[in-house]
Amino acid sequence: PLEQLLALHEIALASMSHGLLLWNDSGRVELFNQRFVEMHGLSPAMVRAGMSVQELFAYSATVGNFPYITPEKAWRLLVERMAAGEPFSARNSFQNGSTVAAKCRPIPGGRWVGVYEDVTEQERLESALRLQAERTERAFTLMSHGLSMFDADERLIVANEQYYRIYGFDPAVVKPGV
Repeated sequence: PLEQLLALHEIALASMSHGLLLWNDSGRVELFNQRFVEMHGLSPAMVRAGMSVQELFAYSATVGNFPYITPEKAWRLLVERMAAGEPFSARNSFQNGSTVAAKCRPIPGGRWVGVYEDVTEQERLESALRLQAERTERAFTLMSHGLSMFDADERLIVANEQYYRIYGFDPAVVKPGV
């Protein structure tokens, strides 16, 4: 029965950890879930089926979701990407410090679906990891001692420049894996 199917549909949308936005070829919102609204810091009273995606962009800009681009430019980019008729991805950093990744693709009937994921924590972890790797690389390169590390099979994993100088090794010959 249709009523049960619609109820299940509503439960599925409400339970998703990702945001969802579906719009038609006229650029009108047809479907969205609460997670999309929350993720973008929007008021549920302001987002509605039937509004234009361009209006949604303009409203979204008022809450700081386009700090690096105008909503008009963002709209033009969306229209250009849609005109290509190919799936695309985007990543938006918001004024509140959060980052949302979007994956948009065409679906039958001239519609498009966007799936949105809050990647703020992932971005923070990746940034911290990059910083740690840079610091380690700097320390490794600038240290006055020779340093080498070998695995359980006694194969070289890594060595610094000082290690090669001390032993007179050629880095092209004595390299990781040897």
